[in-house]
Amino acid sequence: MLLEVRRASSPALDARGLRLSCDVAVPVSELTEMFSRIKGIATTTGHTVATFAHAGDGNLHPWVLVDDQTPASVAAGEQVLELITNPALELGGTLSGEHGVGSLKLPYVPRRLSADTHDLHRTIRAALDPLGILSPGRAV
Repeated sequence: MLLEVRRASSPALDARGLRLSCDVAVPVSELTEMFSRIKGIATTTGHTVATFAHAGDGNLHPWVLVDDQTPASVAAGEQVLELITNPALELGGTLSGEHGVGSLKLPYVPRRLSADTHDLHRTIRAALDPLGILSPGRAV
């Protein structure tokens, strides 16, 4: 039954309008606190944030609903996603539980990875994708 609810959630949110999403991960012991912080961010910003999680591994998928597709609305929604990243890192989590780091989270990479580790990631990526054709413009 839970899987059916999860499968129906995306179409239901899509019917409400544009949604922006990301993923973060926190230690399982911090899930309650992370959900509390996301709720606080939603309340403070006035945005609806629907958050889905993987059962038991700390990986969260916050979806921010925005009113329309104007640049201002999209930028405001992206700001909410950025605000959600901060507590994930503060609680000992990481920038992404499974989707990697793209343009939205690029500014946070130095808070999570040392310069040497980030260079190593880029070296591995270049070795696996020497033409730069896989997810062009993405960070890691």
